[in-house]
Amino acid sequence: MKTLTQDRIKWLKSLHIKKFRNAESCYYVEGKKMLEEAIEYAAEEIQFIITTQESSIIELQETFQIYYCTEKQMRQVSELKTPSAYFVVLRQRKCELPPKGKKFLVLDGIQDPGNFGTIIRTCDWFGVEHIVCSKDTVEQYNPKVIQATMGSIFRTHINYVELEDFIQKSDVKITGTDTKATSLFDAREILQETMGLVIGNEGNGIRPVLRKIISSEISIPKIGNAESLNAAVSAGIILSNWAVK
Repeated sequence: MKTLTQDRIKWLKSLHIKKFRNAESCYYVEGKKMLEEAIEYAAEEIQFIITTQESSIIELQETFQIYYCTEKQMRQVSELKTPSAYFVVLRQRKCELPPKGKKFLVLDGIQDPGNFGTIIRTCDWFGVEHIVCSKDTVEQYNPKVIQATMGSIFRTHINYVELEDFIQKSDVKITGTDTKATSLFDAREILQETMGLVIGNEGNGIRPVLRKIISSEISIPKIGNAESLNAAVSAGIILSNWAVK
């Protein structure tokens, strides 16, 4: 087991910034739960593991490169208010676009990391393995996105594309959401035929240019007086009625 050097600490701290994550083609996760998920679902992507628990993962040394650090050093590299005992660095994945016959979610300009992470986790719950994102959607390797996924990041294929071009070239039915459209509870036929589902930006919804080229639209019926729904909540409601069809 190696010890953590100041040069390594400086490098790890650089991974807090997107441009350095991309330059190094890697990202990190924190916590015992995330370590367990990474070992089970993304072991081949793990570059190394950092821990303050010198005796707890001795058995992993034959498979992974392990660095030992002090709690003070962990506080230096962690972005958590209360750092955990585990910090894992992984290689970024190249994910495949949705294959024919697979349902997928489309995100148009989702900006909030918590929303995106929750959407990834919800997709994982309902068995939707593919998410196609606009280029301005928040980065999937943002630490706040990662934490919100609770490990679902390792089981979800995420791609960033020019959405207008992607939708125009798609040969499957793609449905969006609009408050004035048919209620999803009355849109059984639409949901059965839909292979791609678009969730729009938190404040502006789906861009007009995309509305013109998607196949159809549905809505979540409003009963009370709230002005709008959180994007992740909207995705969850629709996924629960669409993914199992």
